[in-house]
Amino acid sequence: MIGHDGRGEKWAPDPWHAPRQTAASGRRTTGRTPPSGSAPRVTGPQPQPVDPDRPTVLGFTIAPGVTGLLALALVFVRPLNSSAGLPFALLLICVVQVLAYLIIRRTEVAVLSRSWLISLLATAGLLPLLALKADLLREPYTLADHGGTAPVLIATLIVLLFIVVVALWSWIAHATTAELSALALLPLALLVPAALGVQSTIEQREALEVVGESALFAAGATLLAWSMPRGARLIVPPIAFLIQFIALWTAGRGPTFSESSGNIVALLYWLTMILTGVMTVVLPFAAAWLRRAIARYEGTGNRAVGIVERTGGTGDKA
Repeated sequence: MIGHDGRGEKWAPDPWHAPRQTAASGRRTTGRTPPSGSAPRVTGPQPQPVDPDRPTVLGFTIAPGVTGLLALALVFVRPLNSSAGLPFALLLICVVQVLAYLIIRRTEVAVLSRSWLISLLATAGLLPLLALKADLLREPYTLADHGGTAPVLIATLIVLLFIVVVALWSWIAHATTAELSALALLPLALLVPAALGVQSTIEQREALEVVGESALFAAGATLLAWSMPRGARLIVPPIAFLIQFIALWTAGRGPTFSESSGNIVALLYWLTMILTGVMTVVLPFAAAWLRRAIARYEGTGNRAVGIVERTGGTGDKA
């Protein structure tokens, strides 16, 4: 049909196209196309946000997992776990940890070497200190008014200082990934209630059992954190520490001291436990605060550089 517009010119309406059905989608479409320059509307499922730290969390299960399995396997190797002579079994574990740390830190996944370093610090550094502290806590007649508390006070101070120093390192090293700071510390933190709960002198066989159970529990907790959303990982370390402490206490490996000892012994025990547990709670939030502080500092520096570049670096001239 041809008509006339107001100026007397002929015009014809646009041809009409029937809706057609595409084979790929099965939906009916019209012949009209979106205007040029407009963004196409996405009707499919939206992509899920990527968690860049998820592979790292999974990698943090390797060091405690290997350490725990090796320690429990060496429990059954009598020539190596003998109490007489050098602790060959513990030395073997330390050698494996050192080699893994040196090899991994030169690869593309160098961040995983941190978990091997903390496992090494737990085995070679914290374990002997906890064994000495546990023996001193069980010593009879440890009374403040008799002057017999100096050894246990010094041992407790060294243990707490060791834990705080490692926690500070983990805080700084994982400032950009807050939830990893406490997860990385977990093998060392779980060693504290496991070692202090031993009711006898910690020989090499008992040390292997303590390292094995605490390391495997840390690996399991880290694996659980890997399967959880990023924000929920913050609660895994303190809950794992609390569950292990309750389980050990239920199994008869809780705080037990000599009846002739004073209240100072129980105080030092609980001080060590509370400080270790607090570290698992505070570290992620402290790391998140440090990350924001670094971001603000870098943002201020970038703005200052931009101002200098715009002014040509000459400043105001009279």
